[in-house]
Amino acid sequence: MSYHTLLMLIMSLHTIMTSNSLKSSNRTPANDVSPTFLIPSQVVKSSTASRRINEIRACGEIRTMSRDQENARSGLRDNSTNMPSSTDQASQRRRTRRDAEVGGNKNRPEKSKKKERRNNRMATSGNIPDVHWRAIPMGHLRKHPSFQALPHPDTISEISCLENVRYFRQDSWQWDALHAGRCTTSQAAAALGLLEPQVGKALGIPRSLRRGGSGAYHRLRQTALRDLEEMNTTLCTGGSCLDRMESDEPVWIATRDNGSIGQPGRKLKPPHKFAARYLPRMTKEEWKSRRSLMMNSYAEGSAAMSARMHWGNTQEATSILTALNYFWRENKDIVIKEVGMCGAGLMMNSTEQITEGDTSILLGATPDAIIHYPNGTLEVLEVKNHCPFVPAAWGRKLSLSKGEGNKAKNIFRIRELPIQAEVPAAYIPQLMMEMLSMGPQCRSAVMVRQTATTGAVILRLHRDDQWISEMLYWLNRFMSDFVHKSELPPQNFFWNNTGCNGGGERYRSFISRTKKLSESVELIDFVSHGSIQRVVSADQQHIPLFFD
Repeated sequence: MSYHTLLMLIMSLHTIMTSNSLKSSNRTPANDVSPTFLIPSQVVKSSTASRRINEIRACGEIRTMSRDQENARSGLRDNSTNMPSSTDQASQRRRTRRDAEVGGNKNRPEKSKKKERRNNRMATSGNIPDVHWRAIPMGHLRKHPSFQALPHPDTISEISCLENVRYFRQDSWQWDALHAGRCTTSQAAAALGLLEPQVGKALGIPRSLRRGGSGAYHRLRQTALRDLEEMNTTLCTGGSCLDRMESDEPVWIATRDNGSIGQPGRKLKPPHKFAARYLPRMTKEEWKSRRSLMMNSYAEGSAAMSARMHWGNTQEATSILTALNYFWRENKDIVIKEVGMCGAGLMMNSTEQITEGDTSILLGATPDAIIHYPNGTLEVLEVKNHCPFVPAAWGRKLSLSKGEGNKAKNIFRIRELPIQAEVPAAYIPQLMMEMLSMGPQCRSAVMVRQTATTGAVILRLHRDDQWISEMLYWLNRFMSDFVHKSELPPQNFFWNNTGCNGGGERYRSFISRTKKLSESVELIDFVSHGSIQRVVSADQQHIPLFFD
């Protein structure tokens, strides 16, 4: 067989084999490596050509694997399988964990985002207000590293002087017992006539606070604890209503001098804006438990005032903490101290026999706390929490019973008014009496007025000894004109010039000076809502003001 015939036979066989291969693999000849492009001398070495073709295909697979590895390192996906690589899965897990920690929702569907935003909107009305909303309990504040708490009342077995009754906590029964027959800050404004209709109108006191002087009259007619022996016998017996079982769970982590927070076995975290980090979190179970307890507490509109009073009590520790954090940023050595009723040891609180012209009025004042500065200076601290819950009918022409104009027929609505940089006139007697009770070294008082959603304002009222002297004069007049004579004070007593109880021009000057004091306080600073330390939820979710 000639060489030419042999070559033609080989080419024919190759054409047949190529045709069959194309049918089976659906590949085009352009993508195949065909011996047609080889010269005859290379065809003779067919085994060598086969090995070369296999090497070319192997190199192609190697290059494909290299690209896949590069894509994996870059966090890309393998397009051939549409499955994430192991590196891609690890990155996704880290991203999901990070989003969960910071509350991120970038990878969530838009529908879920809208639903969450709708649920997180602050409800403007409801029937079950959360008066404990994000409040830090007083028991937790007592464990704060920059707060000096009073001892438990059960541990006080004896007091060595009258003034030591200040060591009884405000939430103890001993503190309540000290109020009997004593003119305290809760009754001072009423005994001065500031809560009478005409005086209240002149001072701009809200109508809801103009309750008259009958409460002060009945309080001062009670039998008071006067001497040291009587106080030791009555008060130092233990049996406080407080539960002495306290948890050993950590509550605070103190902030270091460089503003960082450290824990054993953990690295320092970025600077912290509060004096200490608060560890407890509000869980869903706790929220549901509190909701079940509060459902029947405010079932009727008549409970509106009690809700406002409860808000002030439950939020007190949170407002004290606002002052603590603010002054701590100014001076890390400042200490906030808990205190009970002060002033029992004042000379005017005499236990001797009443003499002519001496009304023997007993005074007492309980600041919310005392601010102690490193140089020995002290200031009384008083906090006022403005309740956001008001009856739905307040300021609106609608009926609570019929729900006219109130389609949801809710009992409460949210009302947050702008805070003015002034101390309301009704609180001037309270602050002045607290400074008086702390002694002559106390020359000023700090008031924190805090809201639920619009921040707080910190004010300072300086001591006015002339005003304090006038205050004592009119308190003694209240005792001599009404309490000792067993006569209820008439409406607008002291303000009216008629009768023997008229105050005349002296009283009107006293009222005018009170108004000027309320408008001339020192503004220390405004505190934004985000700079107030409160309880947060365990899942970083929004905590509503209403339970329903």
